[in-house]
Amino acid sequence: MPTENKLTGLVVVAATVFVAVETGGDVWAIAVFAACGALFVIECSLLRRTLSLNSLTLPALFIYIYLVTTAISSIPVFAVLQHPMRRTYFLAVQSVLVTFPLGVGIANRLYKNPARIVQGYVHSDVQRTISDFKFVPLFVVMALALGPLLVPYFVYAKHIQLIEVLKAYPTTVNRLSLRFAESDVPKVAQYGFEIARRFVLPLCALYAYFMARLYRGKWTFVFWLTFCVTLLVSLLTLDRAEPVGFLMMMVFAYLLARKQTVSQAFRSPKILLLFGFTFALAGLISVAQYQSTFSEEGVVAAIWRVLSVRIGSDPATMTWWAFRIFHSPSLFLHFKYERIFSVLPGFQYVEWNDTRYFVTPPLACVGNLWENWGWPAVLIGPIALGFVYQVIQLSVFVRKSVPILALQVILLADVAWAVYGKVLSVMSVSVLLACFIVALAFRPRRRTVAAARLQFSPRPYPGEADRSVVPS
Repeated sequence: MPTENKLTGLVVVAATVFVAVETGGDVWAIAVFAACGALFVIECSLLRRTLSLNSLTLPALFIYIYLVTTAISSIPVFAVLQHPMRRTYFLAVQSVLVTFPLGVGIANRLYKNPARIVQGYVHSDVQRTISDFKFVPLFVVMALALGPLLVPYFVYAKHIQLIEVLKAYPTTVNRLSLRFAESDVPKVAQYGFEIARRFVLPLCALYAYFMARLYRGKWTFVFWLTFCVTLLVSLLTLDRAEPVGFLMMMVFAYLLARKQTVSQAFRSPKILLLFGFTFALAGLISVAQYQSTFSEEGVVAAIWRVLSVRIGSDPATMTWWAFRIFHSPSLFLHFKYERIFSVLPGFQYVEWNDTRYFVTPPLACVGNLWENWGWPAVLIGPIALGFVYQVIQLSVFVRKSVPILALQVILLADVAWAVYGKVLSVMSVSVLLACFIVALAFRPRRRTVAAARLQFSPRPYPGEADRSVVPS
């Protein structure tokens, strides 16, 4: 952990120098970033292993992704701006480095020895528990629910992007109409489709993955079947986020199954190969999205754009859009236009094609908070988010079992979605709540673990002997 804090400190120092160079020595910008960065390093030192990226906790994944893709990436964005809101934008973005860990610290106060809970879970082996098989009926229900969730989308969608490009390339369909065909589907059908490919299918695939590693047998076939179906469904709209997100879930699953740290992941040839395949697929999708000509140079350029822009700097840029558009308190939306609140009396949801607000969604985490309430939301929101993520981490992830590991991977992916998308989106909140509720229901207790030890044969965990028959 001291090594991780030292590396974080070096990153902050290097980023502070980057601020000085990019802004031409802007003293205000240097002071803001240096102050927020220093407080962030101090908070990480105080929180110790409860905010350690190497342990792959929910709050740690969020804040370190945010540090790279938003806090640091906002520096070149700020450097070229001349808008009156530029300083407000920069200060709001950097403030999250202070407020989010504060929320984590508040959550820690509710638990006795939170560091021990986190590290005990991280370093423990997967337990054979009765809940592993109690989860099977839910697995079957989710599999049967795929029909009602997916069929309405196929009925209402004018075009299925993947099918259109497979039939003819380039297609005869208008390029933009094909690209945004999903937005023309009724919202209920669209929600069912999204919840299927971002929660139900990945959870089925991950559950089968961990069952195959622990129990082998027929679960190996079930895993490969659910893996292929999930990847196929995630590719249907030719969006990069869903297939890339699912493959990153498999990376998380690989690390958790073998008790490997994040630093060890970058020394694993198999992980690097999966990373390479993921971004190559993202490049191919980028070319197909807009009917570009396939060529080696075009695909390589698309891959670089995905890495440098879509993943590396888009959250910072999207956040700036919110500050540029909602530059006055009179323009704040006050949560009235968030779909998740539309069921409440007096709340109205404004579609993105509403001419009053020319906004390209999503606005990323801080942008989503700013557009609604301004500074109060920007200051309180990250504290609440850090608190919620840490409460879930310390309440649910105590003992490892197959359902718990599968749900942890889904939540890790949802944390990343919160950085890149709207933190108050229906999908982000739905997945967070669904995972938390299911995890509480299937969280293994000591007595169920003990009972399972008597019921199941004491075979070694397959990952320990590297004898897995599923992707490794």
